[in-house]
Amino acid sequence: EALLALLDRLRSEAVGSEGGEEFLERVELLRRALRELGGPLAGEVASEVEDIKQSLELKAAELGVEPSELWPEEYAR
Repeated sequence: EALLALLDRLRSEAVGSEGGEEFLERVELLRRALRELGGPLAGEVASEVEDIKQSLELKAAELGVEPSELWPEEYAR
């Protein structure tokens, strides 16, 4: 539950960003939290993470940020 609260807080901060650079900084914090804290809980929070990703992708489109900038590891494959 604490991880979900943290991820939701970081998502809210990112979605509230007014510029692309600030937005990407917030997304990087979220990605780092997922890497460092979400590993063992990845299966338990998978659907919530997908919801977060969708809301961030909508905000990215609004700011003109490419999805590959949000999730570079997914586009590197």
